[in-house]
Parts: sequence; C-alpha cells; structure tokens
Amino acid sequence: MKKLMIAAAAVFAAASAPAAIAQEVYGNVGVSGLDGDGATLTAATLRGGAFITENFGAEAEFSVGLGGESIQGVALDLETSFIGYAVGRLPMGESTDLIGRVGYGTATIEGRTGGGSVDVDIDGFAFGVGIQHFFTESFGVRGDITRFEADEPNLDGGLDIYTISGVYRFKVE
Repeated sequence: MKKLMIAAAAVFAAASAPAAIAQEVYGNVGVSGLDGDGATLTAATLRGGAFITENFGAEAEFSVGLGGESIQGVALDLETSFIGYAVGRLPMGESTDLIGRVGYGTATIEGRTGGGSVDVDIDGFAFGVGIQHFFTESFGVRGDITRFEADEPNLDGGLDIYTISGVYRFKVE
C-alpha cells in the first residue's frame, strides 16, 4: 500500500502541473477486458492525463466492473481498479501516436459462491503499449494492451488488460 501511495503521489504531482507547462490535457472513455487465470472480466474505463513535454506525461486510470465470469462455481467480478502511469508517446505522423506506459495500481475483485462472497485486493506494477489515431484536432480513438503484474497467487501472476476508448484532447497554449 505504501508503494501505491508513493506512485500515486508522483503521478498526480506530474499530472497536476500548471497549465503553463502542460502541452496537452486529455480524457478517455472506453471499455476494457481483463483476462487472468481463465476468467475475462469487463469494465468501463475512464482516463485522464497530461503531456508535460511533447513526448512525456502522466495518466490516471479508473475502471469499474460491468460484468464477470464464473469459473469452477465461483462468480468473479471486478469491483474497481486504479492505476497511475508515466506515459511516453512516439508520433507516427500528424494524427497517429504509439503509446508506452508504466505504472503502479490496485484493484478489487469479488468472488461469489452459494456460501457467500469475498473481496480480493491486489496491487502491482503495470506496463503496456498502445496506438491512438485522431480524426479531428480533438477527437480520436485509442487501443492498448497492458500487463498488470498482480501480487495475488490465485491470478497466476497478473492480468492482461485490453482497452478500446474514445479520446478527447485539449491543446494548452
């Protein structure tokens, strides 16, 4: 938990930089699939971030579960997850960027059986890659794949997260 607080503080310090130094601020709304240990969970995902330079910034991601899956009589659902990232991008022309990110996060997964339920809290490092394309100056789409290296042994080491989202960016001048 201490690692999470330090990572979150670092990400938020970078993301909340004054508008005078932020070159771009953006928000994403999308859907994610979280795949781990034979179960696929679905989530609504919200992101916000800022690029402090042309190529580097910070991003915060929040997801809430939309649907789960049953494995061996246990119904699994994502309750929430939060991950803070340092983000880099490589422009591939005027409208397309490759994205790389590394961060630290936490998630709560609920497991239910006929006899009750239990919440499992996991945390760990996350890293991923993606691509985004803008159709206008402000609106685009983004797809990415992220590996969340969870510390929960029942998850076989972690989760693979696949996300597709709409992006809206605000240029700061």
